[in-house]
Amino acid sequence: MAFSFAQTAPLDVALKKTFDGKNPCSLCKAVDEGKQSERKAGLLKLETKLDLCLAPCALLLDAPLPVAVAPGASEIALPRGESPPTPPPRSA
Repeated sequence: MAFSFAQTAPLDVALKKTFDGKNPCSLCKAVDEGKQSERKAGLLKLETKLDLCLAPCALLLDAPLPVAVAPGASEIALPRGESPPTPPPRSA
């Protein structure tokens, strides 16, 4: 719209005409008609309410299975007998 108004008037006047709301283009008119139809449709819309219910169900939990420790597993957790190299190795 500003471009078409600027062909017949200075740019400042064209911008004023574009945004004053008194000179709507065809797109602006279509948007206004859509807003009006939405308002009318909103008045006719019926509110529906859904009643939901849940059937009771039994919740059964099983006890965890016993955990057996394998023989020799405690030896893995023992600290190593070797001390770290001194000084620490340099990264490559």
